[in-house]
Amino acid sequence: MGPAKVNVRNPKTFLKKRELETRNPKKESFKPDRTIRKAPMPDSLAELPDATNKDFIKLNALANIHFAAKAPKDAGLVYRQKPDYGKTPDYLLKIKQQMSAAAAAEKQIQDKIAQERPAQAGLIPLPESERAAILAGLKANLEKLEQEYGRLSLTTDTVPKINRKVGMERDLRRLEEDIKKFSRPNIYVDVGVFGNAPNARNLQDIAAAGPV
Repeated sequence: MGPAKVNVRNPKTFLKKRELETRNPKKESFKPDRTIRKAPMPDSLAELPDATNKDFIKLNALANIHFAAKAPKDAGLVYRQKPDYGKTPDYLLKIKQQMSAAAAAEKQIQDKIAQERPAQAGLIPLPESERAAILAGLKANLEKLEQEYGRLSLTTDTVPKINRKVGMERDLRRLEEDIKKFSRPNIYVDVGVFGNAPNARNLQDIAAAGPV
């Protein structure tokens, strides 16, 4: 273990007390040179600046108010020149496609149900031309009734006025419900209402008569 041979210290030069401690060199005392003199003092004091009446707080506030804002450094990019500027985002296109696919699937299911549903006793499908004619008559009645409702008095201080207003509101709601029903495709009508197959004239007469 260790080196094969170690230098042995001479017994005469043995380690003495505080021999390994580091000692700072002796500090010499400062002795000024008495032969060098300082520069003489000036004969007169420096002139003090005159007092001013400036309101530096107000001046600083005005300077900050009228200070022109620094424009940011131009990065060289123009927002209107980016590739997707003015285009519909991808996520909106995806949502639109999903909604269109769902609407098409729902319409396909409804058409399939309408075609596969067996004709019930006493019900026949209403032709598209007759449905459109009835719908036009209902809308005309609704417009006419809305005009009459708009000409009512603002004050309903008598019983006849109240009854007339309530009745017209009831008729308006019924017409709106009928328009909503006839706005749908694949409408079936009951043959027993007329005793035979309904025709466009009978249905148009019902639409023109308005709500009962």
